[in-house]
Amino acid sequence: MNIEKLIDDYILAWNKQDVAELLGLMDAGASYYDAFWMETCTGKDLWQYFSDAFSDENYWYKQIGDVIAIDSGVVFRYSAHERTNSRISQEVYQGAEALIIIDGKIVTVSDHYCNPGRSALVEAGKLAAKRHGQTRYAASGFGASREAHIRRELKTKLKTEKIFLDPELTLEKLSGQIGCSSDYLSDIINTEFGADFRAVLNKKRAEFAKALLRLKSADPDYLSHVAVRAGFRSVTEFKTSFSKAFGMEPEDFGRYRIEKFEPNDKHLMQ
Repeated sequence: MNIEKLIDDYILAWNKQDVAELLGLMDAGASYYDAFWMETCTGKDLWQYFSDAFSDENYWYKQIGDVIAIDSGVVFRYSAHERTNSRISQEVYQGAEALIIIDGKIVTVSDHYCNPGRSALVEAGKLAAKRHGQTRYAASGFGASREAHIRRELKTKLKTEKIFLDPELTLEKLSGQIGCSSDYLSDIINTEFGADFRAVLNKKRAEFAKALLRLKSADPDYLSHVAVRAGFRSVTEFKTSFSKAFGMEPEDFGRYRIEKFEPNDKHLMQ
């Protein structure tokens, strides 16, 4: 096996921001440890992890210094350069990576944002080798940067796309759109809103319905139409959620708004 070619191909895949090519150099059960975020990602989650990394940063890398052989792998230094208008800038920082390699495939990557001396490089390689021995128990998925990405995606889905208006929306459907497991998304939602998925959906729907009720209407079926437009599956579900959110029945709020109606309220629906 040509180790130097493997390193060259690995760095080239990063520079091309080619996830498929990068994963092609790695074992199906490989793990990636990011020392800066102190997070480990493994197996099937690596595709999303690398895709997010490429969307959030725009660096060009090159290997510098000697490649140091360690048990079952190598350690090397690299320099990172920011890309500006397709041009490579001056060096931004240096780092080091340890690759554990088995049967020509990378099984563990340990990435350190530092410029260590030779002895520290060897130590990083030893830690990577130990980490490989624990990959089957590694936390699958997400650390600080990944969690922040999912939170941003969730807020965009709720605020901009208003996905809660879909009456058929489920936790599994939303997690598939965002690109994470339903269990992980459930934890994020509970932490972010202090409520579970269904409660958050119904609160958002009730808030949307409240804005609709601010608009004057003489339609006797208006309440039913509001429920449908707000994503509720029934008028009963709408009334229950609205009362829980605002402490009054939606029809009472509607009558109050008809009496107090102002044309400028229409901006609330935009």
